[in-house]
Formats: sequence, C-alpha cells, structure tokens
Amino acid sequence: MLMKKILACVLCFLCLFSLVSCQGAVQFSDLLSTENLAEEALEELDDRVIYVKDKSNFTEEYFKTPDYVRESTVCYAQDTGNINELGVFHVTEGKAEEFSALLKEQYLDASLEKNRDWYDSYIPKETAKLRDAEVRTFGNYVVYAIFDRSERRSIFRTIEDELALGT
Repeated sequence: MLMKKILACVLCFLCLFSLVSCQGAVQFSDLLSTENLAEEALEELDDRVIYVKDKSNFTEEYFKTPDYVRESTVCYAQDTGNINELGVFHVTEGKAEEFSALLKEQYLDASLEKNRDWYDSYIPKETAKLRDAEVRTFGNYVVYAIFDRSERRSIFRTIEDELALGT
C-alpha cells in the first residue's frame, strides 16, 4: 500500500514538472503579415512621430536580402533628425537565427560604423539609438528596432504579444 502511494506521488510530481517545464517555451504564430506587426508596434509609440514604409529597400545598401525572407516591412521616422527605424522580417522555418545575425552584423553594425561621424556631428543624441539597436526573433519573425530603450521594449512586447500563441 505504501509503495502505491509513493508511486502515485512520484507520477503526480512528474506530471506537474512536465507541465511547468512546457510553459517556459513560447510558441509563435506564423500567419501574420509583417506590415500589420509593424503597424501594431508603432501604434504603441509617440503619435507625434510619423513613420514611413520603406519602398526603396535601403537595407539592400548593406546586404542582399536572402531568398529565405518571405516578407518584410521596414518603417522609419519621416523627420530627418530622428533615426527611429523598425524592421520586421518573416523568414523560412529554421532561418531566424541566421538572419538575425546577418541583420546585426551587416546592417546595424555596418550602418553604425559607416554613419557614426555624421550622426555625431549633426544629430549626436541619435547615435546611441543605433549603437544600442537590437535584433530579436519570435519564431519565424526577425525584428530589429533602432529606438531608445523604452520604445524598443514597447515594440518587442507588442510584437511578442501579437505573435504568441495561447495567450
């Protein structure tokens, strides 16, 4: 009888442990458009800043967008004294980390290196935004944000909330 109680307790503990460990892994949707995600994220920010969708693909100046990028939306502040910029990319399964590294190294880091002197001379308070720019992955979505810390936090939280399944 004691053995049955111990076995039942052990099984309950294992079930509980498996449920708790599964909760840590967030799963993300793969069905949302990058344009909608960008719009949702930017709506949470200061509404006095006007954002323009990039039609010229200026990231192409730094690297050729790989074929595994399904869709992308890049938005930047219309005001030339503000370097706020958001990029949302939807990539093929299993390519998010690779593309994240590519964006960080060949776009954000290269852009900082190439433009730092100009920013420091003309809009020095904006240089920190580019230096501190972040790239994050959410399932098959890769997002970069060139914003101040609080705005980046808001952007990433909004995108994570939009993409998270089961919330």
